[in-house]
Amino acid sequence: MTNAHVVGNANRFVVTLASGDSHPATIVGRDPGQDLAVIRLDGGQPRPATFADSTHVQVGDIALALGNPLGLRSSVTQGIVSAVGRSVPEGNGVTLSSVIQTSAEINPGNSGGALVDISGRVIGIPTLAALDPETGGGEAPGIGFAIDSNMVRKVAADLVTER
Repeated sequence: MTNAHVVGNANRFVVTLASGDSHPATIVGRDPGQDLAVIRLDGGQPRPATFADSTHVQVGDIALALGNPLGLRSSVTQGIVSAVGRSVPEGNGVTLSSVIQTSAEINPGNSGGALVDISGRVIGIPTLAALDPETGGGEAPGIGFAIDSNMVRKVAADLVTER
């Protein structure tokens, strides 16, 4: 799973695992309305992610955003869950209806990674940082959004079934 805006219109990718090994991957499907996509890794066996039930995520929970911001592989930022069930506009007419707000920094390159709880279970897919209109649309520090894990699992199941 990753964000649809990360894969764009591409159908083939190279995925680099935490070990540094790279493998080809192909698109399974994308849902631009939820900004999610499923890709299939050809070769390589990453450790499977464990998804938490996002209905149990609460304000005040610790959250860790994993990704590759600014090309820095396997980076982690930490924060707390500030809100659950938010609706936020993403642009291009897309409004995400079920997101987790976190103070964990969502930097360019975190999109499509994982937002995990303190036990390492995926609670969401980091998608965007809030933009501050008072600073000309620059990113607002400490306000990031992730698509909740229950929506991620639902969309993934739908995309795999459609194939």
